[in-house]
Amino acid sequence: FFSVISPSTTMEQIVELIPFLRDPKKEVRHIAVKNLAGFCSTQEAQELLQQEKILIPTLKILLCDVDYIAKEAYICLLQFSTNTTFAHKMLDAKLVPHLMEVICDKDSLFIEVALLILGNLTRIQEGSEALLQVNTDFEGVFVYKLIQRFCQGEKTEDPKLDKYKWIASIVTNLSQLEKGRHILTKDSGELLMLIASANISNHTIRKRGIAATIKNCCFARENHLELLQKGLLNFIVVPLMANPEDFTAEEIEPMPIAAATVLMKTHSMETDHETIVSLIESLVLLCSSKETRDFLRNSSLYPIVREFDRKQNDEAIKG
Repeated sequence: FFSVISPSTTMEQIVELIPFLRDPKKEVRHIAVKNLAGFCSTQEAQELLQQEKILIPTLKILLCDVDYIAKEAYICLLQFSTNTTFAHKMLDAKLVPHLMEVICDKDSLFIEVALLILGNLTRIQEGSEALLQVNTDFEGVFVYKLIQRFCQGEKTEDPKLDKYKWIASIVTNLSQLEKGRHILTKDSGELLMLIASANISNHTIRKRGIAATIKNCCFARENHLELLQKGLLNFIVVPLMANPEDFTAEEIEPMPIAAATVLMKTHSMETDHETIVSLIESLVLLCSSKETRDFLRNSSLYPIVREFDRKQNDEAIKG
């Protein structure tokens, strides 16, 4: 049994580590899981380890071990979660409920890595369905808890302090499913409005995820007018706006309340390409009916887009 990762270690030796993950001595468990973490990102190791039925259930148990062992187990699962076969094994091992327990524990040391694993798992349909709790009496409960965390905390200028930013990517994954869009837009889009308003930080992950989730939910055409009436347009156009002098008083008066308000203070137009594209595509999708087009026209959307286009330097967006 080896205690130091070595370049000469063979794949067969990696497999031999697995029984030691359940050793009664924590020192042995630590050495085994740490060595495993050093190799499990390689394709060769993952292909070999896929045959080991007890691996994922054992790593799940180690998540509740002492912190320094749990940390290595999380590293292993994070690397395995990028592999579709392992992702299905994690779902079979009921890893999603455990990850949600960790995420909802504000004192946990492993919130961000749990969110990263959950983000990888929800890239596949079965993973998103597990988080949505489809066909259970608790459908949507995990989603509600996630969005609660996503909206928590003081607004921070340091994106590194935004540990819940990864939820943005998760809800984007969920919103790609019809069931996910339904949960986010039901009850007059209550959950979607919470997501859209959660500008806790300016981190790219958060901004892109919010914009992409709004866009995905706009594929549900039957909800367009209600979402607009509930204020969704505020969250789409505010990032596209800048200076009050660009608009006449007549143009400002019918604008969405947040858009009109933002013109009264210092505000910078969004510059992230991916975020802007999602917001523009959301506007295009919302032009799905005469009623929604009339709503947008009566909300001074044309002047907002006119000035956005005039100030836009990204030719890919202007095109």
